[in-house]
Amino acid sequence: MKKPILIPFVLFINIISAQVNIETILQENFKDNSNSWELFNDKDYSSEIKDNKLYFNNKTDSDKWAYLNTDINLKKDFIIETSVKKISGKDELLTLFFNKSDDDKNFNDFGISDDGYWKFKQLKNENYIEKTGWSKIDFIKTGEFNTLTIQKIDNKVFFLINNTPVLVKSNMDLSFKQVGLSICQHSEVVFKYLKIGYLKMSKSDKKQYAKDLYQKITALKKVEKNVIIENTPTKELYTSFNDNEFNFTLGKTKDYTFEIANSALEIVNTSKYDYQTWSDIKLNPSHDFDVSTSLKRVSGTVNKGISLLIKDKEDLIQFAYAHNGYWFSKVEKNEKVTNHSEWQKTSLIKENENNSLRIKKIENNVYFILNNKVVNKLIKEDFGNTIYIKVPDSIKVSVDDLKITQTYRSKKEQDKLIIKYDNLWNDAKKENIGALNKIEKPKVTINKSPERYSREKTKAEKRFIRKQDKKLKKYEEFFNNATRAEVIKKLGQPYKDYSSFMIYKWDDYYDGRKQELTFYFRQDSYKNVKFYRVDKIRVYIK
Repeated sequence: MKKPILIPFVLFINIISAQVNIETILQENFKDNSNSWELFNDKDYSSEIKDNKLYFNNKTDSDKWAYLNTDINLKKDFIIETSVKKISGKDELLTLFFNKSDDDKNFNDFGISDDGYWKFKQLKNENYIEKTGWSKIDFIKTGEFNTLTIQKIDNKVFFLINNTPVLVKSNMDLSFKQVGLSICQHSEVVFKYLKIGYLKMSKSDKKQYAKDLYQKITALKKVEKNVIIENTPTKELYTSFNDNEFNFTLGKTKDYTFEIANSALEIVNTSKYDYQTWSDIKLNPSHDFDVSTSLKRVSGTVNKGISLLIKDKEDLIQFAYAHNGYWFSKVEKNEKVTNHSEWQKTSLIKENENNSLRIKKIENNVYFILNNKVVNKLIKEDFGNTIYIKVPDSIKVSVDDLKITQTYRSKKEQDKLIIKYDNLWNDAKKENIGALNKIEKPKVTINKSPERYSREKTKAEKRFIRKQDKKLKKYEEFFNNATRAEVIKKLGQPYKDYSSFMIYKWDDYYDGRKQELTFYFRQDSYKNVKFYRVDKIRVYIK
């Protein structure tokens, strides 16, 4: 692909209510293909320039990108910007990328999904050295054009969505000049423009502008859960819940209570359903992390799991124990189970005392540690960034502390630690305390209790589940992103209605037990009007 012709001119652009003088070196408005974009017209993938826009239609199972070789000087203070809109398809990553090498082994990728999430990734020498994980924000405009902006000012790089900073990074290693656009699999997407230029401001004005941006993201961090200020790769955080230092979601309804009391996060669930709360603190999934918490069942259910989870929109890790002496670990990708230990009997659970759950990541090795014993290990490529505490129905739980350690380690340091924790796992296996001897193949089950997890299903039950899954999939496709009102219009009034979910009666299970179809909702907004959209649909046996 040949280099585009770059003609400098001066442009004033309004960001954070400041007039920023830009010397534009590329203003691609897609009037024609004078910049030599590589266009396609295949059966499963097409890209074309029309109506002063760049359109992509990707029917394949892989992401696609288009890029330009530029003469951008990354040592200067620069701005790169585009505007993107999803027309149809999956709610996955649509990005603006830069610092891409000719051999595709290096790039920085910043983007959004149309359902309100953002993400940053950095590939270096074919290895992802950073992935922020998915972060939910409320200023992505679903179904409309959204602006992605990358600005370097001195040693900081700011990443903005619709003129609002969501990420700031310091001292980035920027060496490569390819800049481009990418879309996810099974999607139809349009880009309105691509701008590249340099900031043309006095030193004092530039300093003030950077200060304004930094103050903006700092203010957002205090009220918005999902912006990131990255100024150190290592941090250690601890709370004993004297107050809500980690900003866990608290609240009280007739079904549950999440509150800080008696130097603990106290959770009371009087309903028939699981509930969870989560922290504002975000992990950096590309770094090693160690998350541990101390939990106590005060009263109630004894045979269902109290869980520590790390998850985002796509990836989930769950570690749980039950008071009657069981534990399990589970991993999901896009809500599909990829690894499940099933319930394991253990002698480690302490009745009427605190029990410690710990998830430790070293490189792509994940260790599950119960009361200081390594009971399982798995290998995983992608990780979430949000910490959850989840409790089953009819229970009171006290969470006494939570510790988070995030560290950037060299490969040599990681290798040493992996050997250490592998040895600890091997030691636990020899002690006959319930450590898993090997990573089980994934098994998907819809039952919740330890006894039901371990029970083999009959052929008739398996046939019923397959048939039911097909029906549920049709519901998921039909109600994808539907509003609460649209669900009620189609299915009528639910027989149970809560703020964040609704329940309908569902077909009986194959053995006659009653089932419930549950719609979970996420809050959305359009032009300052807030409403609820379907987040996921589940079937539960009563």
